Amino acid sequence: MKKNQRIILTLLGSIMLISIFFISCATQKGKTVLEVLDSGRYTYASIQDGDKKYWVAGPKKKLNVGQAIDFENSLSMEKFHSKALKRDFSPIIFANRWIQPNQKDESKSQNGSDEIKKISSSQMVERSAIKPWKNDISVEDILKGKSNYSGKKISVTGKVIKVNENILNRNWIHVQDGTSNNGIYDLTVTSEDKAKAGEIVRIIGTAVYDKDFGAGYVYSTLIENASIEKVK
Repeated sequence: MKKNQRIILTLLGSIMLISIFFISCATQKGKTVLEVLDSGRYTYASIQDGDKKYWVAGPKKKLNVGQAIDFENSLSMEKFHSKALKRDFSPIIFANRWIQPNQKDESKSQNGSDEIKKISSSQMVERSAIKPWKNDISVEDILKGKSNYSGKKISVTGKVIKVNENILNRNWIHVQDGTSNNGIYDLTVTSEDKAKAGEIVRIIGTAVYDKDFGAGYVYSTLIENASIEKVK
């Protein structure tokens, strides 16, 4: 009887060790770097993600082949041609920042994501902090003004909340002015001009609605080709 109990306990122990081994292997599975290319301020990495393969471009970072890596997704494209590297990437994801496994709370990155995270996690900007210029349109009115503003050049003054530079040859700037529509208070702007998170800026650009960049990335409201002037 005791011999049978020992055999059963041994079997249970073996099963537990095997289970722990497979659980450990499963938690280690994820995105793996297959190839790395550096270009200026950016690093391109070919990623194996389960049975999928794709490219990711993000802020310059030392990556090694075989390394596990994750990233914050920003924008996907079915096909992108890099003039610097003289090659096509298909498909490709433009990432805000690279993330080491088990360090998803880490907000520090080379493009200032620590500052961006602190600002974007705060509550909506106070309207009293923004002083609109004559003829400026509020974020609220832009968000709900498709019939009035689509295709027209408009202006808005607001606080920069987040910036993603040099994606698709333009800077992506998120602003707030203390107004909102249906719970949305963030307005996305594309521009060749630069801005920093925390600045108060005046933006003049073309209002575009339901802009589809492909791969499921659709912007319901966008200000494109904007000029940006720092107010404060």
